[in-house]
Amino acid sequence: MTFDTAMKAFVRPVTIACDDDYYQFIGSGTAFVCQYRGQVFVICARHTWEKMGITIENFRIFIPGYDWALPFDYEAIFGPEERSDLKVLRVNREIMASNPPAQMSALDLNSFAFPAEDFKQGSVFLAVGYPQCRREFHYDTKQFTADLAAFSGPLVGELTDAVITMRTDFGHVDDIDGLSGSPVFVSGDPHLFAGVVIRAGQDAGLLHFIHGACLIHAMDALVELPPELMMS
Repeated sequence: MTFDTAMKAFVRPVTIACDDDYYQFIGSGTAFVCQYRGQVFVICARHTWEKMGITIENFRIFIPGYDWALPFDYEAIFGPEERSDLKVLRVNREIMASNPPAQMSALDLNSFAFPAEDFKQGSVFLAVGYPQCRREFHYDTKQFTADLAAFSGPLVGELTDAVITMRTDFGHVDDIDGLSGSPVFVSGDPHLFAGVVIRAGQDAGLLHFIHGACLIHAMDALVELPPELMMS
């Protein structure tokens, strides 16, 4: 399995359900699926929801061959300021088990252990997501396509105690809109999860991401809760 194929299995473009077939795949942003302590979660950026008016009823992540909404039972927004841009949705495993998406897998975060002090100057990071310029809907055939883009670069420093900054080259994409929610990895063999993109500066060549420890904290708060479907 190639790196691109592996990433596409759990990194997916955000879309919005729409009654109008002509606009059924509108949306922007990136989300990814992960598993942690026996639960499955979908992670994205809160500001993506606010910007596009997304609700729990119309939120979708595009999965080829899967026309249903993933059933969510809890959500969490973690902490103040930049940390609160991390949106965590827990999938109801019992309902999804009756109709699982064949072309979806989950990033395993059970072995996550990457404290901020281990991010050394010169560490190389890799962010993977779906910029808006690489999404296309062919209206005549109703075919939606989205291509992943990867961005690598070194650590710059900490924007806050929870937000890390990396430098990268955006030269291979026309527009970086849509990268919020992308997972970030520390480059290596294997790549280790490091955080979630919340914003970027195209001219400055900078990506800012929430440290993965914040995500682990948010998921810990949801793991033990009993199933309770959020969606009507």
